[in-house]
Amino acid sequence: STAFARIHGSFVCRKGSAFPHSLRATDSMAHAGSPLPNSLRALPLRSCSSGVFFLVCSISALAPSALAGQDPTPDRPRPGDTVWATPRSRFPANDIHRFMMGDGYRDLWATPVPTPVLNLETFAGGLTPIRKGGGLQTRSLRLQGSDGQVYNFRGLDKDAARALDPALRQTVAAAVAQDFISSILPLGAMIVDPLLGAVGVLHADPQLVLMPDDPLLGEFREEYAGLLGWIEVRPDDGPDGEMGFAGADMVIGSERFLERLEEDPQNQVDARSFLRARLLDALVGDWDRHPDQWRWAGFREGDAIRFLPIPRDRDWALARLDGVFNWASRVSLPHRIGYG
Repeated sequence: STAFARIHGSFVCRKGSAFPHSLRATDSMAHAGSPLPNSLRALPLRSCSSGVFFLVCSISALAPSALAGQDPTPDRPRPGDTVWATPRSRFPANDIHRFMMGDGYRDLWATPVPTPVLNLETFAGGLTPIRKGGGLQTRSLRLQGSDGQVYNFRGLDKDAARALDPALRQTVAAAVAQDFISSILPLGAMIVDPLLGAVGVLHADPQLVLMPDDPLLGEFREEYAGLLGWIEVRPDDGPDGEMGFAGADMVIGSERFLERLEEDPQNQVDARSFLRARLLDALVGDWDRHPDQWRWAGFREGDAIRFLPIPRDRDWALARLDGVFNWASRVSLPHRIGYG
């Protein structure tokens, strides 16, 4: 069945309805002002046709008894539901602002997409939050799965001010840095993932989910509940001596990988695989490829170890760096080249 919650003059569609293309009959309706998580945006009521709007109002007026016995408790999204959601970030801009700072993907940041609500009890046999992840701008959470693997959750939203000097976080510099985030294609990872598979580069498969407002989040509930983002397995060694990610004998970070190469000249990187990964970076305009954006899967071949790259974090893939400010910044930041 399909359910709609009316939130501050808006509708949030659940359980796979064809909304916003068509508005189906509702099973239940929550009272206005339902405190859904901030990241769960709804399509404005004006986006529905006037005929559909008056139809819904007429049904509600003519059949009050159908609604009288319903629970007035706010209809929060539940694990397993599918909702229309957007990130919390918004980048409104007038024509002058767009000319100076660029169009980027401002409109897409405000476009709802159908998203499943993560079920912490069933995903990977059950997920238990471990700790916050790293990253200066992105909220991330590491979770332990009952299947023995560790999973990373990374929110789509970014807080650019966190990467600035504390003295600059309440200045115009912070506002400019935050507006620059509009250059990011919000769902870029969804495009890059099949491209990596097509060229045979090892990678984790990200899934777009909405983090539930669930007591299982424990101390992380207040910060992460209602956050839209990607969840994927963390490429790592296998539990209890088992094979690791993609059947690797070991999975290590870039610093340890370089040490391994220096320890034994027989240890080698798979040059063809690394070249394919870097060529794809160039194809999608992903300029943000620092050492922490890579992990390395080691496969023993006799006394030697052959390492294959595992690229991750595709936030800046397919970025659109237009506008006067972005054009001028290339003088001092020549590596920052957008897609297209």
